[in-house]
Amino acid sequence: MAEGECHGDDVAVSLGLSTLSRVAMERCDFARAISLGRQSSRRVGESGMDKKETDWIHPSFDLAGALVVADQLTEAKEVLRAGRRLREELGSTWDLPLFTNTLAYTYLYSGEWDDAIAEAQTVVSLMEEGGARGSALWAYSLLAYIALHRDGVEAAEEVLEIAEQVIKVAGPGMGGDQVLWCEALVKEALGDLEHAWSLIERAWDLELPFKVVTRSRMGPDAVRLASSNGRHRQARSIVEDVEVLANKAGVALYTGVALRCRGLLEASADGLLQSVSALRNSSRPVELAFACEDAGISLGRAGRIPESSSLLEEAIGIYERVGAARDIARCEGALRASGMRRGRRGKRSRDSMGWSSLTRTEKDVVDLVAEGLTNREVGARLFISRRTVETHLSHVFRKLGLSSRVELAAESARRAPVRRFMS
Repeated sequence: MAEGECHGDDVAVSLGLSTLSRVAMERCDFARAISLGRQSSRRVGESGMDKKETDWIHPSFDLAGALVVADQLTEAKEVLRAGRRLREELGSTWDLPLFTNTLAYTYLYSGEWDDAIAEAQTVVSLMEEGGARGSALWAYSLLAYIALHRDGVEAAEEVLEIAEQVIKVAGPGMGGDQVLWCEALVKEALGDLEHAWSLIERAWDLELPFKVVTRSRMGPDAVRLASSNGRHRQARSIVEDVEVLANKAGVALYTGVALRCRGLLEASADGLLQSVSALRNSSRPVELAFACEDAGISLGRAGRIPESSSLLEEAIGIYERVGAARDIARCEGALRASGMRRGRRGKRSRDSMGWSSLTRTEKDVVDLVAEGLTNREVGARLFISRRTVETHLSHVFRKLGLSSRVELAAESARRAPVRRFMS
């Protein structure tokens, strides 16, 4: 990097800063990682190199990664959308799956599951067109994860079968641990706890970068499965690993996950309540819901019914917002087991067809298509990629039973008075 400074080589300096940013992320020094990522992006922007096609990934990707692991999801989404749009304008295709995959997971973390699905499906189509599906494992894992929570075991198994076929051809690569983790959750749902533990143990032991991300996500599940199989030494070791990472990170998200792991290990209702308190300061609603559910169940067993009921209701509310039907059913079962009933509730099921089934983003796409905008223009307005617009449109056509933009524009115009009245 020093040599790059001497010769005025902005690209070399930027790449050096990005490398240092990744090192800082590995060390859980997120503030430094973000600072270095900003410097790298600024250096490339000032040099004009971000307006040229290159064979190195744009530094905004590393900046976004640092923001994600630091749980600063709102800015991460902005950086990822801007970086991807820049690469699309240059006609770059090789790094689009990287931006899109990370954006998909950022939506997953922030509880915007429909947008996460659209981005993950875009990744799959990009990788299939490029003939290199191995990098799509992260996307398949995301789709399987949401399918398990929303639609059940069979839907998740179908996606994981595709992922396994990819692994046979291209090897595990990045995302192989996520596939193993999702397979473990499926086996747990089927009651095969021993197999589930063996899968998540393999995932846990893989030596992969950014362990603070992967291990914090699967940590509570690993503790639960280890304990269920009588592997108490391994469960304690997992908790200690997560606590070390949380102490290094100093971020509410990882503190909350570590407290949840410890609470599960010790079957401590008060420990799980501490996890809930910490996760209220994070940007990840579903992680909060998991903690509320665990704490609610533990409190119910301890006879602390009012506290238990409140937390289980809170978890259900979050699960309803993301459409996690299996999780809702599990919480309702916990309420019944403690002799409790659900309070007042709104509509639980999510429509799968018709205008009411469209997500917020899909409705925005419909409005802009009805105005006559092209997919590229729609993407520019909504800060999403042209490919993602195509994915949203395919969902819209399926849900509305339409087959063309002309039909969509006509149907949108026909429904305009109704939509204005409803709004």
